[in-house]
Amino acid sequence: MDLSEKEIRLLKKRMEIELLKKEAEIIEFWKRDLDRIYKKALDPKSGMSDIQYDLKTILEKMGNRLGVIGKMIRELE
Repeated sequence: MDLSEKEIRLLKKRMEIELLKKEAEIIEFWKRDLDRIYKKALDPKSGMSDIQYDLKTILEKMGNRLGVIGKMIRELE
């Protein structure tokens, strides 16, 4: 089954749209966490150790996710 040039362009466009939607979802996810920490940093009741802990937690989550994604990419190659 051969695809026409028009069909190929349409598929590429759909894939690009889906990738951009996923990227936006991911950025929104991490932005919510960072917004929460930023607000905590502005609160005089919060200590620096609380903020450092939250940042470390986010960095660990990001590192874990990157590890999972890297593994998935290696398995697909």
